[in-house]
Amino acid sequence: MPAQTLPQLPTDQSIRRGVLRCGINYYMSVTDQYTGQADITMVLKGTPGADIPGADAYTPDAEFLARMGVSPQPDGYLSRRDGALVARMEAAPVYRSEVLDSLLLYAFGKMSATNAPQALIISGDIDPVEIKKKMDIFSMLVPRINPEASGQDLYRWTATPAPKIELRGGKNPAVEVQYASARIPSHMMNTAQALVTDIFALEFRQLLRHRLERDLLEEGIPFREIGFSARRSADSPGDEQYTVLVETDAAHLEEAGRVIASTLASMAAFGVQEDEFTQGKDAMTPGMYAGAAQKPTNREYTDRCIASFLYGAPLSGRKEMLRLFALKEVSDSVETHLFNQFAAALPQQLSNLTLRYSAVPDSLDSDRALFRYNLGYLWGSVVKPEKDYSWRAADSLGLEPENLKKARIKSEKPEPVSGGMLWTFSNGIRVIFKPIKGSGSFSYALQMNGGLAQIPGLKEGEGGYIADMFTLYDAGGLRAPVFRDMLEAAGIKMDARVDLGNTIIEGSAPSKRLGLLLKTLVSISNERKPNVNCFEAYSRNAALARPTLEQRLESLIAPSFVYTDAKLPGALQPDTQAKAERLFEDRFSHVNDGVLIICGDLDEGYVKKLLLRYLGGFRTMKLPSASKKAVHYRSLSGSTSYAEEGYGKRGIYILLDADYPFTASNYLCGFAAREAVRRALIKELGAKGYNVDVQVKGMAKPQERLRMFISCRTDDMDADLRSDLSSARKALSRLAGTPVEKQDMDMWRTLTEHRMKASLGTREGMMETLLARYANGKDLSSRYGENLKELGADKVEAMLKALTQGGRIEYIIP
Repeated sequence: MPAQTLPQLPTDQSIRRGVLRCGINYYMSVTDQYTGQADITMVLKGTPGADIPGADAYTPDAEFLARMGVSPQPDGYLSRRDGALVARMEAAPVYRSEVLDSLLLYAFGKMSATNAPQALIISGDIDPVEIKKKMDIFSMLVPRINPEASGQDLYRWTATPAPKIELRGGKNPAVEVQYASARIPSHMMNTAQALVTDIFALEFRQLLRHRLERDLLEEGIPFREIGFSARRSADSPGDEQYTVLVETDAAHLEEAGRVIASTLASMAAFGVQEDEFTQGKDAMTPGMYAGAAQKPTNREYTDRCIASFLYGAPLSGRKEMLRLFALKEVSDSVETHLFNQFAAALPQQLSNLTLRYSAVPDSLDSDRALFRYNLGYLWGSVVKPEKDYSWRAADSLGLEPENLKKARIKSEKPEPVSGGMLWTFSNGIRVIFKPIKGSGSFSYALQMNGGLAQIPGLKEGEGGYIADMFTLYDAGGLRAPVFRDMLEAAGIKMDARVDLGNTIIEGSAPSKRLGLLLKTLVSISNERKPNVNCFEAYSRNAALARPTLEQRLESLIAPSFVYTDAKLPGALQPDTQAKAERLFEDRFSHVNDGVLIICGDLDEGYVKKLLLRYLGGFRTMKLPSASKKAVHYRSLSGSTSYAEEGYGKRGIYILLDADYPFTASNYLCGFAAREAVRRALIKELGAKGYNVDVQVKGMAKPQERLRMFISCRTDDMDADLRSDLSSARKALSRLAGTPVEKQDMDMWRTLTEHRMKASLGTREGMMETLLARYANGKDLSSRYGENLKELGADKVEAMLKALTQGGRIEYIIP
């Protein structure tokens, strides 16, 4: 079919669009992500490479927006693109009618100051009919917008034969390899070509990551992260860009660049084999189906509408992409051939190339970096690799348990938290099954009592590495890498989570793979062997590990706590793998001391049939043997401040910690307290350019505590962080002494109820709720409706007072 006759893609039915009488384009989408909130976005369109007419009109009134409860992004309320301005008012509290009216009036006032092409995008908890009426009225204030020039595509692809090399400073050594290519012609943007090439980019990421990980491991090059990003035609008016990132150490920077070059060149020159392509695609399939089943967020809808207005990108949803991804009309061999054409067109040795090296040692200069990269590329392009890069999807028959004992269902009854079923089998194993239809997959968790507290001689920070040891087992007659490949090719995710009192094997899988999952769990619980070579490679990578910012603050608030699950640098020990094996062996010796949770798109009869077949293969004991161990835990009181680089983006971060009962009522109250703190800090810091985010977490073990993590990020290098931290302190102090208004309390109660309903309707939310009940003994959902009715302003005020008067870590990243 000639390119010009390709049909246009359908518009997502959740998106309403049109043109107001003044010429402003509008887009609206109704979502139930957050009750009472909406994202309102203005877009001003100019010509790439030229000044934007009327740009000054979009200068934000930061104080007004902060008063309205709207937080800026880290780069401010206004972001500049080549030829466009985007002004975001995210998470606006539109449950207050005066806020919605004020923001709409503000938006139309800004847009009335220029006659350049503009769009207004509103996504969230809105009444589109009422908003359209308001827009029709406000649009009378706007002079007629000039119609957008059409027909001529001003973009021209210009190849760059000479590479660009950037050597940067910093603390985190990394190599970035970026190739540019021509964008999709404008008349093709709303056709299947845009989505098909999006799919090719996702497949390229999957296959490249798999190859690159193997190549780096075989070369002995440590890496903290392998990343891939694509700036597609829907993201900017310019060239497409594809970037590969490897974070390593300073000693291996140039070697990492050489390996990236060789791996890219090999894919471009020789392509991938059909088995490798189809197995990689199989590994992606569950995620594609799960993504299509999820509701887009307000931000996703907004970004899609921005791309449509600015660049003509499709407004079709994830289901349309899934339809093209899962299309069976094209044979695997033809699809592999088409993918190889796509892969061959991306890297062009030194043409259209930008190389970036961060935290560069003195021994590496630009000439040497380019020479090593070019050498690797030449080698990869002329020497065909002998290794098999497929997912090595070995025959899973080796996982089939021998001489299985038959288990029978001893009792069955409704499970009160989920509304599903609780089955107890003759060997004592309990199984919770909750069907949630629609995704073609399911989530699971094998929870076993006993965790880090059962490991003698554990060093501080070592506990964060224990769970990862589960990925380093040979199992079912397969070496660890082959075993993990087998799972990935089948679309099965399987990881461990080990905390103070629990060992949990969890993940997800396609619905048709339940049998394979169960026999895999039985096999690895009975016959596994720690792979020493894999541990050595893991140790090299672990030397680059660093905790998340939240984990860093938690380690500061409780500095003597041995059983933290943060991966602290240098805490991995030579015998960590042996310690983990002793724990896993002990837990797997009595699987009946816990519960197996299965939640997702499965038929009850099918689940029962497979459970009866495989559950007898687990080892059990008559009496649970996990013993409770007294654990020393001390959290700091008072306030402590730090200034430190390397753990996150520039900004102010605060951890509040209080000795507070972790009850279902307080769990719900935490949502309201979070909204109160967020709004107070937006009013205080929003006008100064800080993006405010607040998260609340309850702790059940070793002590019941409440924690609030506050992040205030900014890209403004002129911001006075210490002075603004003082302002944040004062805002928190004022908040603790200010009564909560009834209107806010009513909305927070409604918002919390909606979030609970939405969470319990998803596999992920249901799994976490069930694990809270059966792993930590906290039923957070059964009576949430009644608890919400009893939730009053006095409880929120008491929680805020406890948090602001408890322990505090203040952390500045300059």
